[in-house]
Amino acid sequence: MTASTSTPPLALEKRVIVTGATVQARYTLRAVEGRTLTGRWAGQWDLALTAGNAPDRYLTLPGRPSLGSSGRTREGSSVALVDEWVGIEASLSWDPEAELAWGPVETISVSESGYERIYQGTALLFTWPLDGRGVDAELTVGLTVSRR
Repeated sequence: MTASTSTPPLALEKRVIVTGATVQARYTLRAVEGRTLTGRWAGQWDLALTAGNAPDRYLTLPGRPSLGSSGRTREGSSVALVDEWVGIEASLSWDPEAELAWGPVETISVSESGYERIYQGTALLFTWPLDGRGVDAELTVGLTVSRR
């Protein structure tokens, strides 16, 4: 078996910028010479709030899905995770528009009543198609936390 000497298909630069209550991740993808960006690029953010299935903890999407739900949307460029009990809102925005998938982060605990799922947070997966983007792609996700 021989080691591969092929060139990677892209170069990646990630910048994290913190300003006040906002954290922004900027991804710059560059295809190597002679190639184009083809495929999909995804980034995942996991946010921990206080409860997954309480009626006052939800995503600001149609139907107000709970933080402990799973789902996917291909439309939009922003969402907020709301926790009315604590009185906070975690607002996320991304550019360009991307597919958003979300689901609970859970652990399993053993108690007197048996095995239980314990909500730890919500995972948000942003996915961008790269087909047709030429040789460069600039992708951004930002998070701002505020009182509600």
